[in-house]
Amino acid sequence: MSAPSAGSAAAAATAVSSGPRRSCTADAVQRRVQPRPFHAGPNPAAAAASSANGDAAAAEADHLPPAARLYRHALESIFGWLNQRELATALQVSKSWLAAAKSMGSLQLTVTWSSSPMCVVAVSAMGHHVTQIGSIGMRMPLTTDSIFIAAQHMPQLRGLSCQVELPSQGLLTFPPGLRLLHLGISDVMYNPTAANLNAVLKVISRLPVLERLFLALPSLNEQLSFAPLASLPELRQLNIAQPDDNHAPATELSDAQVAELRAMPRLHRLEVWPMPTSLLRRLLAQPHDLQWQKIIVPDPLSDEAAALLPQLPSLTSLVRPFFISSCTRFDFLRQLPNLTHIFFMTNGPSVGRIESLVAELPRCSQIQVLELDSKDLTAAHLNELLPRLPRMHTLFFRALIVETLAFLAQEPMANQLTFLQLANCKQLPLTELRHVHQLRALKELVLIESFDEPMDSLSRLDHTPPSRDMPQLEQFDYTPPQPQPDVDQNGGDNDEDE
Repeated sequence: MSAPSAGSAAAAATAVSSGPRRSCTADAVQRRVQPRPFHAGPNPAAAAASSANGDAAAAEADHLPPAARLYRHALESIFGWLNQRELATALQVSKSWLAAAKSMGSLQLTVTWSSSPMCVVAVSAMGHHVTQIGSIGMRMPLTTDSIFIAAQHMPQLRGLSCQVELPSQGLLTFPPGLRLLHLGISDVMYNPTAANLNAVLKVISRLPVLERLFLALPSLNEQLSFAPLASLPELRQLNIAQPDDNHAPATELSDAQVAELRAMPRLHRLEVWPMPTSLLRRLLAQPHDLQWQKIIVPDPLSDEAAALLPQLPSLTSLVRPFFISSCTRFDFLRQLPNLTHIFFMTNGPSVGRIESLVAELPRCSQIQVLELDSKDLTAAHLNELLPRLPRMHTLFFRALIVETLAFLAQEPMANQLTFLQLANCKQLPLTELRHVHQLRALKELVLIESFDEPMDSLSRLDHTPPSRDMPQLEQFDYTPPQPQPDVDQNGGDNDEDE
């Protein structure tokens, strides 16, 4: 495809920069940034082989005549709205299209699965646009050689989530600009020694801007040392997990390893899984200068473990997993003044438990996000609790057995709640939505299998932004309740034969 004349190129550039960009919807933007399977195109080998030609053509961009430069700008503007499959196809059209894709700024794509080897992706024209490989929920299987090639050819990588077999010899080499590293080390083919794992941690300790580190280790050998990680100046989140093996007991950290973790006071979040009460006690032993804001807690949380939490007053979040089936009192909350996000789940009745929760939660005056999963909470409890949380703006309810939402319409809730989710709250009549309509600041509403009957199409349309009943609403997600089978008195289905 030859370059058009200056007039047509200018018209194309104007059309791309004004009309289509203004008319692009949020869905068009969303598809660019959401992780999706990666496709290197119909001929990955050809794309990799043509990469050098694309580099050369991109380097000549500054020397193009004005008409060709406008044509290149128009292509780059159009390519900025393509998804991965569309861009990979565009690379095959012509040398000028390939050069435009190489010369444009990175699209910051995420590769969660690849139909081509990572070495092909890394050196292809698409490699320039990838800033994250894998995701927290999906570690991509890679070889040490693939990671080495990515480090050499993709210096723009900021996130890497991978599962790797650590060879008996040789070290991993990571892209130097990583901010997130989720590394799973398996022992299917090799049985990595403590020396191998320590060598990997030393390599990780040389990543200057690493902020979040997730380590899924085959075991916690007592000779494993976390000391090198203390030298990471930007590290704020550290997750350490052992394999979830029900047949083998988890290895608890040694005293030396606990001391090494406590030597990282700049962390904001520490999660060691599993976390028995004995380990929590050693991690939080006084004196210390820890400023951790989030820490995983024993599951289920006992009164003994809960009593340890005030030794870390910097805590801002108590979130999943935080099951309180064995926790009977909540006076520890009054000693955690910085809590802003709390999740509670109750399993089974316990005398005075809910009353203690309702009495102590308001002492956490900074709460902004509250998640409650309990069949024991009543409308009277919530009517007493919610008005005493002056900063709360996000509320999750699950499995409530209540028949009214009138507690939502009280101040300050009616003026400050911006997010509300109801999940599996099946006793509510649909008419109770009238109380949701009184939430004047609500921007997001999520209803998951709640209410005693499904909303009809007209009601769903009325709640879909722009909503007539809630003009300030920006997002509405709805999953209708599932029909419940009729059960006879003997416990069987009460279906009559046709």
